[in-house]
Amino acid sequence: MSSRLRKAGLDLEALALDYPAERVPAWLSMLSTSRYPDIALAEALRRTGFDAVRKVPRGSLEQVMTELPQKLESLGNFFDVSVRSHGSHRYVAHFDDVNFLPTFFLGVLQGVTSASSSQQLEVVWSPEGLSGARYEVNVR
Repeated sequence: MSSRLRKAGLDLEALALDYPAERVPAWLSMLSTSRYPDIALAEALRRTGFDAVRKVPRGSLEQVMTELPQKLESLGNFFDVSVRSHGSHRYVAHFDDVNFLPTFFLGVLQGVTSASSSQQLEVVWSPEGLSGARYEVNVR
């Protein structure tokens, strides 16, 4: 897989601080279908997003959701993310550009929130605008 990604312009041995936004979807799709070849691309992307943040240190749900925009934007200056709190049991995250990978970011949110609360959480996404998405995180 690393040789395929290298040929596509991503060298895992020498990661840069910033990448062109238009190349990220192809790289994530290649990685996802390589890791999960027997499932649909959307689900493979969700699982890859979940796995990508599984080992990230977590705090409370409030802390995770408050820090989410800054942490995602540090991965690439093309991420434009905002999070609003609607009490302690509901958060709404807006991703202005998900590069047509909304299920990858669904997995990211499921991953970062999964260990941040002892209560059961639900993350639901819906399209927003031309290429954005809205993710609602609700404590059940």
